[in-house]
Amino acid sequence: MNHTVQTFFTPASTDCPPNYEMLKEEHEVATLGAPHNPAPPTSTVIHIRSETSVPDHVVWSLFNTLFMNSCCLGFIVFAYSVNSRDRKMVGDLTRAQAYASTAKCLNIWALILGIIMTILLIIIPILILQACHSLLKEQMLRKQAELESAQCRLQLQVLTDECTRLQSRVQDLQRLMSHQNQNLKQPRGSQACVLSGLPSSQGQHKYHLQKTFTVSQTGNCRTMAYCDALSCLVISQPSPQASFLPGFGVKMLSTANMKSSQYIPMHGKQIRGLAFNSCSRGLLLSASLDNTIKLTSLETNTVVQTYNAGRPVWSCCWCLDENNYMYAGLANGSILVYDMRNTSSHVQELVAQKARCPLVSLSYMPRAASAAFPYGGVLAGNLEDASFWERKTDFTHCPHVLPLEPGGCIDFQTENSSRHCLVTYRPDKNHTTIRSVLLEMSYRLDDTGNLVCSCQPVHTFFGGPTCKLLTKNAIFQSPENDGNILVCTGDEAANSALKVKILWDAASGSLLQELQTAQPVLDICPFEVNHNSYLATLTEKIVHIYKWE
Repeated sequence: MNHTVQTFFTPASTDCPPNYEMLKEEHEVATLGAPHNPAPPTSTVIHIRSETSVPDHVVWSLFNTLFMNSCCLGFIVFAYSVNSRDRKMVGDLTRAQAYASTAKCLNIWALILGIIMTILLIIIPILILQACHSLLKEQMLRKQAELESAQCRLQLQVLTDECTRLQSRVQDLQRLMSHQNQNLKQPRGSQACVLSGLPSSQGQHKYHLQKTFTVSQTGNCRTMAYCDALSCLVISQPSPQASFLPGFGVKMLSTANMKSSQYIPMHGKQIRGLAFNSCSRGLLLSASLDNTIKLTSLETNTVVQTYNAGRPVWSCCWCLDENNYMYAGLANGSILVYDMRNTSSHVQELVAQKARCPLVSLSYMPRAASAAFPYGGVLAGNLEDASFWERKTDFTHCPHVLPLEPGGCIDFQTENSSRHCLVTYRPDKNHTTIRSVLLEMSYRLDDTGNLVCSCQPVHTFFGGPTCKLLTKNAIFQSPENDGNILVCTGDEAANSALKVKILWDAASGSLLQELQTAQPVLDICPFEVNHNSYLATLTEKIVHIYKWE
């Protein structure tokens, strides 16, 4: 029996399955109706191709595109997955499988890179924060070490100065003991002569030039003030960059390391007065010819308050009994009283009693438990006379005209602890030289019981016959702390020599020292740094600093 092999294929273009019942019937008909012959039977083999499932990884690719799209790899993976789905839809299974395999591989890499990038994004900021924290801690430790080093150097300097002073004392004691031993060996009659010839400790100390600073190349410097809280000296000067920043300001000079620092602009015209607040750290009061007074913070180097006086301001000072109040001396002789708590205008005006001349100097004398003069107030000196404005408890002021010589007053300074004043007169037809008169403040009650403030002359110092500048002199306690007073006056005629005079018991004066300068002295400022006494003198361009040793 013959078997014929017939192969049936499912059409590729259709998705309909073959009709198996029809094939079976045809096969049976062909088998039964065929003649019986010895030929081998015919067999029919049917090959049925099953549908192959090809994953396109579209969901995985979409996830990587949204969340793990490192280096845009997610977009590429998603493109391959879409192409795999498209090939599968058209029946191109080979291309679909190739696209799917590439999409799977790229999905794995995208997932790995995304995980790595996520870990790095978490770890790197943590490492950066730790590094910043370590850097800040290191900087803080470094600043603390520098501060401790500076304090140690300062302590070393103080101890060195103290050691030098003690060595000088020991040498003085040794000399004194040697003199006493010699006196014990000599007759009693010659002992008084030897003892009277011994040099005093006061005569062994003088001012020695330590540093010179050029403040302004063009000149026009006028006044200066010292801040004990910041250990700095401020000097008024014109702007160093007048073409870009015109006006006037101050230059700060550190007295700790004797180095000048930055310039602070403040006024439009020349500055005539500077004064520091004793309670507010680094708060500087300045008076200028541009009709304003200003408050400047040296901690921030900015002007914090401006008051318009309406007239040129020649001088200024703080109230030492109430630190919120300040005084401004005007060109017409009046005094404006300002309160820091009132930022709009002055709170009181003290009208000149006699001459309406510019107030060249203002000094405040605080209340003190002194039998000689217990009252407090502001001392105002103009070019003709001087007055003491007594401050009452209700902050009203009572004027007292001081009995000074009429006319010619160019400067008025005070020494608060001893209640003394220093008045300087220019030469006139009755006096051919400059005179600086030391006065002692006093008071009495008149017949009606009213207070009358006055002053008594103690000593007069004579200078040269020339007076072209309004030099600010100085009166202060001796650096020896022995109760004596030093009076410093400028002398324009004697080659601009600065004469420093010492008063013994405020009764008799003797010349102690002359300090030569190349230009006339405009202002004098004594100060102390680390238990050392200094004296600063200002010319139009240069500051000279002298040390008492």
